[in-house]
Amino acid sequence: MNKPGPQISIAIVNWNTREHLVKCLRALPAGSAGLTLEIIVVDNGSSDGSAAVMRKQFPEIRLLANRENRGFAAGVNQALNRAQAPFWMLLNPDTEIQPQALQIMLADLEAHPEAWAVGPKILNGDGSLLPSGRKFPTMFRTWMEGLLPRGIKASDWWKRAVFGRLDFEVPVEVNEVSGACFLARKKVFEKIGFLDERFFLYYEEIDWFLRLAAAGGKVRYQPRARIIHHWGAGANKTQGESILLYYRSQFKFWRKHHRGEIVIRLMAACNAMVWTVGSMIKALCLGKAGRNLPARLVIYLKVFVLALGLRR
Repeated sequence: MNKPGPQISIAIVNWNTREHLVKCLRALPAGSAGLTLEIIVVDNGSSDGSAAVMRKQFPEIRLLANRENRGFAAGVNQALNRAQAPFWMLLNPDTEIQPQALQIMLADLEAHPEAWAVGPKILNGDGSLLPSGRKFPTMFRTWMEGLLPRGIKASDWWKRAVFGRLDFEVPVEVNEVSGACFLARKKVFEKIGFLDERFFLYYEEIDWFLRLAAAGGKVRYQPRARIIHHWGAGANKTQGESILLYYRSQFKFWRKHHRGEIVIRLMAACNAMVWTVGSMIKALCLGKAGRNLPARLVIYLKVFVLALGLRR
């Protein structure tokens, strides 16, 4: 008698997040009790011993060890090219699936045949809400996101502008969910394609959900399914390079979808100048320079140069 195949294939792309990866994998049994999983971990040339730990502690999990960092989108595609289940999940290694989350997400898709993908409620490491389920970006919101202070971006006004709602406890149809964790039907990838590997990191999921919407698909946010996301565990190791990666992907996104790259570049350059002036005012007038001021100013300069096309 043939052994039944997996119900969900999970693609995890890791880069130097060994401790988080171990927690992520250990959380999966409780988060998927009763389901048959196929877990594929792509290690993108980590230097922290991630691959060795995988081989020792999780020999039953399929490991694809790259010699170099190929980027998030390429790593996901590498895993999905080997996936066998009818449902595919993207999962960041710095996440912890909470009990029953996969069953809830799978049941949501099965109960809503019009939905092509579903994402969970996301919590920060301290248990606070990390809002998810956005509207597609506009140029104005993209500009404001880089300009506004965190306090304003935590306000109800900003949440309504970005997410279209204040209640994150109710299931709802959304434009896109976080690439940190979402479940989709295999046939969706077969229809619209895999992630665009021109996005090394960031914006690849927004691009994918835009293509999904263009093909007539729907996306759901299901808060009964929960994950904890230790946000930026891998990016935090790049010492500012992640910010440049973010803007490179942002420029590519607006070039690809709306031919608005020049405007977005000018907005980013403007923001970099505002950040610089604001930091200098705090340092000179308010005595709030901080030990990280020189490093921040270097990053602002790099963003400014990148936005003007003087650096790739």
